[in-house]
Formats: sequence, structure tokens, C-alpha cells
Amino acid sequence: MTESLSSRVAQFEIDIEIAHQIVHGTAEESVDTEGGQVRTFAKIQAEYDAQMVQSETHQNRVAAEAAAGAATVARDEAQLAAGIFPTIAAGLAATVGDEFFSVPSAESDEYLILYLNSAGAAIEQKRSAAAGRIAALEARTGAAESDIDGLQLQVAELLYVPPAIDALLIDGAASLTVEMGTSVASVSLSWTLSGSEPESQSIDQGVGGVPVGTTSKVIDGPFTASRTWALTVADTSPAGNPKQDSAAVSLNVRQKRYWGVVDALSLDSADILALASEFATGRPKTVAYDASAGGYPYYCYPAAWGAPSSVKVGGLAFSDYSITTQSFVNASGYAEDYVVIRFNVRQTGSNIEVQFA
Repeated sequence: MTESLSSRVAQFEIDIEIAHQIVHGTAEESVDTEGGQVRTFAKIQAEYDAQMVQSETHQNRVAAEAAAGAATVARDEAQLAAGIFPTIAAGLAATVGDEFFSVPSAESDEYLILYLNSAGAAIEQKRSAAAGRIAALEARTGAAESDIDGLQLQVAELLYVPPAIDALLIDGAASLTVEMGTSVASVSLSWTLSGSEPESQSIDQGVGGVPVGTTSKVIDGPFTASRTWALTVADTSPAGNPKQDSAAVSLNVRQKRYWGVVDALSLDSADILALASEFATGRPKTVAYDASAGGYPYYCYPAAWGAPSSVKVGGLAFSDYSITTQSFVNASGYAEDYVVIRFNVRQTGSNIEVQFA
């Protein structure tokens, strides 16, 4: 991880504020983000409500038609208890005043016509739909419901926030660096997530799955060489799209390079360990030596990095130095050959800038 924890926290606070505006903004607002304008939840809901009103109006009309048809059939069935007759005349002859009778309809999408015998006159009351028409109404209702389900899925997909790894730490830091020769018994990974809870999370390097809801994992060693672990969280969006995020942390096993001024013509391991030092992976370095107390500037590093391609003092080429290779045992007990560079002339300056390339 290249960003400092403080900068990530600052960015996280900015993201929280943007998220707050998106969640709590009005139905007329859109919020500026790095990826462009994003509608507030209220605005999305307003647009969705408008679509729902249109769909609900259509669905209500279709449902009303279906319900009316079903009600008509139910009532007609009760009223048809008086009988079905081949003709109106036969129905009138078989009923008395204020009784109902039915006659088959000649229309293909109708079943029966209900009549009321009103003082010997056949007064049409209702026409019942044929089975095919009822099936068509049911199909239209099903299609309307499917449209609404599709709109609801689109809104759910739009509002869905995939899981994201906000921070992944090793032993509480962005990375862990130890000296060559160190044996690390175990490391502890910890992480923070945002967005939806993932369906799964796993760590590579043979660690495998980690229970959802867990945000830490101790990995047993021992480890004597550099290693990197990657955490992956995975989820599926409401529309079925796979989502995942990954982050990695490293255990770095490094060598050190050493520098300083010593009033001696040679150094042993203890002398080198007393110099200033830092973890490094290469030879090039610029050093400002303080030799005001008198002594020889030294620069020591692993022999595997090779001899310097050039040495400059105050920006000018410099060659009045000695270079030797000797065995060195570091503070962790690891032995290897080191290059030891020493000025040939004792120095007394307070700010001698030397560039080793």
C-alpha cells in the first residue's frame, strides 16, 4: 500500500460526506463525485415512484378488468342457477317476472348473456367472458407484474454498493519489514470493509476461506523470506453480476546498508552495526557525512549489490577511496559478504556530501 493511513482516513471522511449527501439529499439533487454526478437516493426513489405510478395504473386497470370479469362470472354462476336456455323466448317462457335466465352468446369471446324477465320482456344484464378472454386478461396481469419486478430489480441494482476493502494491515501496519536472518513466528492480518457484506472472503498463499463477518486472521509461520498475502472479498449483485475487491500486504525480509564516520582504518561487524543504517534493496545513496570530529567516511552494503558505478563528492567525480569485501554478521545473526568503502584521507569537514551510484 502506497498511501499513508492518515491520507486514507482523510479520503474515507470525504467519501462518507459524499455518501451522506447521496443518502440524505433531496429529490432534486445530484451529487458530484470523481466518477461524475450521482443521483441522491431520494431522486432515484422519486423517479422510481413515477415509473411505479405509471406501471401501477396499468396494473390496476388490468387487475380491475380481471377482477370485474371474475366477479361477473361468480355472480352469473349464482344467477344461472335458474337455468340456461337456447333462446330468449325459451328463457322468458320458463321464468316469471324478476327472474334471471341465460342464453348462449353468438360472440366468440363471450360465453353467456344474462337476462332479467321484466314483466315478460328480456332485459340484458351482463355478458360473461369466455375462458379464452379470461386467460388473456390473466396473461396481461402477469406481464404487468413482470414489468414491475424488472423495475424493482433495476432500482435494487442501482442502489447496490459492492463490498470494498478499505484497509488491509499486517501486524497493525501497511507493511512489515524485518532484517535478513529474522524468523517471524506468525503474522496477523486485519482489514476493514465497506459496502455490502460479501458472500465470501479468502486469503491466498494456502490460507483459504475466512468466515464472513471475520475481519482478522493470524497466519502461522515461521517465515524467513519475503511473502505477500492477498485478501479477496466477493459478492453477487441483485442482478446476478459477480463483484469482488482485492488488496495485498507484504512481509519484507530486507538487508541493511550502513554509513558513518569512524576514526579507524578498518571495521569489524560490531563497528558496522554501530553506524547509521536503513533497510534497502539497492546500492545507490547520497550521504551527508559529519567528520568535524575527524575520521574516515564509510559506506557498507551487501556485496550482492555490486561495486559502485561512480562516487561523487560535492557533485564532482571522486576516486580517492578504498573498497574491500568482508564477512559481516548482522544483528539477527545472519552472515554474508559486505562491500566496505572508506575514504583514503582522514576528513574533518562537517557536511561532506557523497553520492554513491
